[in-house]
Amino acid sequence: MEALYADNLEPYFAALAHHARAGERWEQAVAYLRAAGAKAAGRGALRESTGLYEQALEIVDESIGAFAPALALGSALHETQYTRLFRS
Repeated sequence: MEALYADNLEPYFAALAHHARAGERWEQAVAYLRAAGAKAAGRGALRESTGLYEQALEIVDESIGAFAPALALGSALHETQYTRLFRS
């Protein structure tokens, strides 16, 4: 899929994240989940965005255990939740 749509991966971030997660390619899954979360937040789909960020945090927490990706994802999740709170 990456090779097929290499010129424009954006519409496929969520699908790529799913495949990376299924293949236990954790770093790739986190990267695609983060990109899909940002895309969802950008179009105002804040619940979807929150879910994607939470999935990425689960992977970081359980599989990678790295501090920097978790911090970046936590920050993105916080920003999404803050936006949801003040949009209501």
